[in-house]
Amino acid sequence: MEIKNNKKILKIVVASGGSGGHATPIVAVIDELKKRFGEQIKIFWLGTNQGIERKLAVNEQVEFKAIISGKWRRYFSVQNMLDIFKVLIGILQSLYYLLKIKPQAIFSKGGFVGLPVVIAGAILRKKIVIHESDVWPGLANRLSAKFASQIAVAYQESEIYFRKKVTVTGTPVRNKILAGNKLSTCKRFSLDYQLPTLLVIGGSAGAKFLNDLILASLSELLKHYQIIHLCGKNNYQETKEEFTRKLNIKDIQPVWQNRYHLFTWLDEELADAYSAADLIISRAGANVLAEIAALSKAAILVPITRAGDHQRFNAEIWRKNKAAYVLYEEELKPQKLIETLAKILSNRQELEKIGQNARQFYDPNSAAKIVDLIIK
Repeated sequence: MEIKNNKKILKIVVASGGSGGHATPIVAVIDELKKRFGEQIKIFWLGTNQGIERKLAVNEQVEFKAIISGKWRRYFSVQNMLDIFKVLIGILQSLYYLLKIKPQAIFSKGGFVGLPVVIAGAILRKKIVIHESDVWPGLANRLSAKFASQIAVAYQESEIYFRKKVTVTGTPVRNKILAGNKLSTCKRFSLDYQLPTLLVIGGSAGAKFLNDLILASLSELLKHYQIIHLCGKNNYQETKEEFTRKLNIKDIQPVWQNRYHLFTWLDEELADAYSAADLIISRAGANVLAEIAALSKAAILVPITRAGDHQRFNAEIWRKNKAAYVLYEEELKPQKLIETLAKILSNRQELEKIGQNARQFYDPNSAAKIVDLIIK
């Protein structure tokens, strides 16, 4: 089925959400669809009320429809059994919306928010395109692939996990992420333009290990660097209280406290934070990796290493291509971090080379390639 650009209004359903990693790349695809079809397209976003997707849909002026969705955990949990019923309810809700909307195609970014929509779309024989951002596909996308008309992947190494219909597209990155300005950022965050800046990213929900590591190292780090720390919505209060405690006991000198900038997360200002960063310390989630690649930034990746976790596969591909420094939790103590940072930041040429190598994982035409698959 090829969707032609004529007077008929196109209807496209996008599905995914929960975390920012699953939801924000959809924004880039929506922008490309609007750019290509203008007023001849109507886009509907199916997602949950619990994730970030409703807010993003409102920002994009896209009609949002809420569904219920479960989540499969990699360990035994009674909640897994309950969530099977949530997925079934989500399928029924998706069937209702799809029958009402009558879309020409469905695009799912993966995750268990997208799975009920994909299954409902398959029942109704709709065209389905899915996208996998990680090297090792998530369970929801491995299931969704059975129903997909086309499968887009970020990494060439992912092709072996799918039988057919695979296209390497990269991961789409929102245009506004590319629009940061270091000079204006320094003014906004009261940063010293000459002092090296670390950007610590644990994801929108946060990463307790990274937060604890930075706090344990903070008294030494602030002697040499300024830090923008995105600790996540789940960890903000705890992180703020520990920073205050360190100030009170003089573990951190008051003269350096203005070098530390703590936030739950940044949305509109994230591009500016990226632009200011000399080095990024981050988990190895697919979305943040795509943004790091797009901006040619050097990074230390600290992947989550639960059994079978996709972040380890992502990090190792980047390490193999000399596109990032990779350290694992079991080896990463405060002194190790301090020594590693001193070594990395003392060699600006190497830092720039790592950033340039990261760029190989960015395709500026990613969103356009995905839209081509949707309308093909």
